[in-house]
Amino acid sequence: MKGSEVAFRSGPRPIQKVNNLPDAWVEDVHPEGQLLYSRVLSSGSLNIRVHTDLALRDTENHLVIKSATDRLQESLDSSSELHEAGLGGSEIEACILVREEFPEEFGYYLVNHEDQTVFWLEEVMARDVDMWAYDEDIYRHKLAEQYWRHVTDFPHYCCLSSKVWEQLGPLMLLGAV
Repeated sequence: MKGSEVAFRSGPRPIQKVNNLPDAWVEDVHPEGQLLYSRVLSSGSLNIRVHTDLALRDTENHLVIKSATDRLQESLDSSSELHEAGLGGSEIEACILVREEFPEEFGYYLVNHEDQTVFWLEEVMARDVDMWAYDEDIYRHKLAEQYWRHVTDFPHYCCLSSKVWEQLGPLMLLGAV
């Protein structure tokens, strides 16, 4: 239906939201207006919130996200290192990245809120994620930068550690003056 053919209903709720999302996915609206989607995957004792910005209102993307979610679930279940790390489920999030031009391919990363970094369940070469640096310390900062980009891009359900709140407290007080 074209935008000019849409008729708004009379009354205080002119638009009725149609929920045609895949099972277990919920829709959130980023503070800047972008639609975001998330769900929880259980793997062992972990409950990991998974995010994506793939347009899930489009039913053609339902099979794409199901395939990507199933593959991520397999990777989570088979990662003994993840399960032995001693992290709680709220300390870890995941993000599925799908380019609409190549829906059969997908990428992902995981977020460790406790250490403020991103990580993967297999070895990843820095060049494959467009990171270039001269030493390990700079790479650590680049991973932290990606962590903060995730927190900014997917602010819903974010469980920040007490370490982060301690860092943010003085900044928030400064802004209140």
